[in-house]
Amino acid sequence: MSAGYGIDGKSSINGTTANDSRRVFVSALSLGMPLGSRQGLKFAYIRNRTNASNGSDTDSLVVAWSVRY
Repeated sequence: MSAGYGIDGKSSINGTTANDSRRVFVSALSLGMPLGSRQGLKFAYIRNRTNASNGSDTDSLVVAWSVRY
């Protein structure tokens, strides 16, 4: 299990910083579990919220399956 967060953000185009600083809060939570000795399954939820008119709010659900060779 893991969790994380991030605050603030700004964008750049070809290395030039744009004047569009925005307050962003990103949080994430994930949970992984083994499926036998060679496989695993992971679920994650990512939430992004902005306090500016030029940003977007998103919610993402991730499901991942891994196999070890």
